Amino acid sequence: MNCLNCKSKDLKSILDLGKSPISNLLLKENKKTAEYNLSIVFCKKCKLVQQKEIVNEKKIFSNNYPYLSSVSKTWKDHCFNSTIKLIKRFNLKSNDLIMEIASNDGTYLEFFDKKKINTLGIEPASIPYKISKSKGINTFQNYFNYEFSKKLKKYKPKLILANNVIAHVPNINSFLKGVRNIISENVFICEFPYLDNLIRKNLIDTIYHEHYFYHSINTIEKILNQNDLEAYDYEKISTHGGSIRLYVKKRNNMKFKKSNRLILIKKKEKKLKLNSFQNLKKLDAKAKNLKSKLHIFLKKIKKNNLKLIGYGAAAKAVTMIKYMNINNDEMPYIIDKSQTKINKYIPNTNIKIKGFNFLKKYDPDYVLVFVWNINKEVESSIKKIGEINPKIFTIIPKIKFNK
Repeated sequence: MNCLNCKSKDLKSILDLGKSPISNLLLKENKKTAEYNLSIVFCKKCKLVQQKEIVNEKKIFSNNYPYLSSVSKTWKDHCFNSTIKLIKRFNLKSNDLIMEIASNDGTYLEFFDKKKINTLGIEPASIPYKISKSKGINTFQNYFNYEFSKKLKKYKPKLILANNVIAHVPNINSFLKGVRNIISENVFICEFPYLDNLIRKNLIDTIYHEHYFYHSINTIEKILNQNDLEAYDYEKISTHGGSIRLYVKKRNNMKFKKSNRLILIKKKEKKLKLNSFQNLKKLDAKAKNLKSKLHIFLKKIKKNNLKLIGYGAAAKAVTMIKYMNINNDEMPYIIDKSQTKINKYIPNTNIKIKGFNFLKKYDPDYVLVFVWNINKEVESSIKKIGEINPKIFTIIPKIKFNK
C-alpha cells in the first residue's frame, strides 16, 4: 500500500490487532460478517500514522451506521460548553452561519440554534441525518470533499466545525481542499484524538477502521499546508481520552496571528520525538501486556461462576472484544442506551446488546465499562438503580476498578 497522504511506499508496522469487523456494523442477527486487518503503520516520509488496510468509507458510514451524538450526556455537555466558548471568542451574531461537517444527529448545531445563530449540517449516514432533519436543522446528506464543497460556496460560514472528523476521511487532501474552497476569511475548527495520548495512555481501543489517521499537531499541520491552510492556535480538551481542538485559517489570512502556545507544543512534540518509529512501537508491548493480564482476570471471574456484563457498545468495544478474544461465555451481554443498538449483536460474536434496564434484571457481579471516556456518567447511572452493587472497572490504559 501507499501512504494515504504523500503516496510513499516506505511504511513501517507499529501495531497489529489482528482481524476485526467494521466496528459500527451491529447486526440484528448473529451472523458472520467480513473482517479486515486492523493494524496501523508509520510513513517514514511524512510521519503520518494510519491504517494499513483501508476499508471503503461507504461501508463504514452505511445506512445502518448507529452512532448518535445525543446519547452521551458527557458529549452533550462538551458541545454546550464549546458553543458558549465559540460564541464569545468569535463574537457570533444571529445573522452568522455555523457549518458543521459530519454533524451526526445535530446535537452540536442545536445549541447554536437555541442561540438564534444560523446553522448548516453535512452528514453522510442515513439514521443521524434523518434525526437531524426531524429537529428542523438544515442538513445535507453527503460526504464532504472538494467536489461537494463547490455546492456550498454560496453559504459563506463564519465558522466551519469538524469534531472527530479529520481522522475519519481517507482522502484527507480532498477534504481539506474543500475546506479551503469555502473558508473565505473565516475559521475552520477541528477536534481530533491526540497521538500523544494514544501512546502514553495505551488507547489501543481507539484503533478501528473508521479511524484512518492518528494525528499529532506537526503531522496535521503539514497536510494543512499542502492545502494552503495553516493552524494558528490550539487547545487541549478532555474528550476521547485527550484531544486537540485546532483553529485553522487560510495561509494568507493575516487577521489571525499564530499563538505562542502552538509554536511551543510543536517544539515539544519534536523534542519528545512523538512522531518517531521508536516511540510509536511502544504501543505493541503495551497492548500485549494488557491482553495477557485481562485473560488472567477473566479466567478468575469464570472460574468463580461470577457474572460479567459489558457497558457501551461503541466502536472501541468491538476493537477490544475482538483483540482480547472475549467470548459470550465470559461476557454474554453488553449494555447500551442507544435505541439504534439495542437487541443487536457485536459483530462476529454471540454477545447481545441490551438496554439499560436489563442491568437490574441480570444483576451482574462485574461491569466492564468499554466507554471509559464517560466512566463517571456510567457509574452514576448504575448507582441510581440502587438494588444492584456490581464492581465497575475499565481496562484502558490498564485494569482499574472504580472506587
